[in-house]
Amino acid sequence: MKAEHINPFIISVCKIMKDICMLDLKMGKPFVKDDKYEGDSSLIKLGIIGALKGEVVLSLHYETALAVISKMMMMPVNEIDAIGRSRDSKYGGGNEDLQNAKQEAQRLIREIGNYLNNVQNISDTDRNTLIQGMQDLEDYVNASLTEYIKRATEQLRLNFNAIYEENPPVGAGW
Repeated sequence: MKAEHINPFIISVCKIMKDICMLDLKMGKPFVKDDKYEGDSSLIKLGIIGALKGEVVLSLHYETALAVISKMMMMPVNEIDAIGRSRDSKYGGGNEDLQNAKQEAQRLIREIGNYLNNVQNISDTDRNTLIQGMQDLEDYVNASLTEYIKRATEQLRLNFNAIYEENPPVGAGW
């Protein structure tokens, strides 16, 4: 595989691990690995379809996988089997908590979008802060990550309230 194809993927994995797990990963030199993995490895296998076809396998030692999962769950996890039972209640799709979090996030995104369309005196820094917050929140909504939706909504609401107080909109509709 060409570096121009794999490097953006690796950079994205590093960003996701930083955003979701609060882990700063360093990108090493990519290589093609044979199909042999250590017995204590946990594998994350991602299929790629479209213009590029194939699969990417992220291999983690068991202890590393537990550390990553613990960060994601925001609590110690001592065995990977526990994730199946707790995932749906915390991150899962279709539960009421997730739906409520998504609705609140979408309301806030609409409110900020309306504000940005009507405010004149906002700095580029504040505008970009809100736009980036909205984009991050939409990513969490699309991934159905309940806890991250809640935290991102809360943080974006705090940022929005502070910016709104400094730059109230003027004109019709406000």
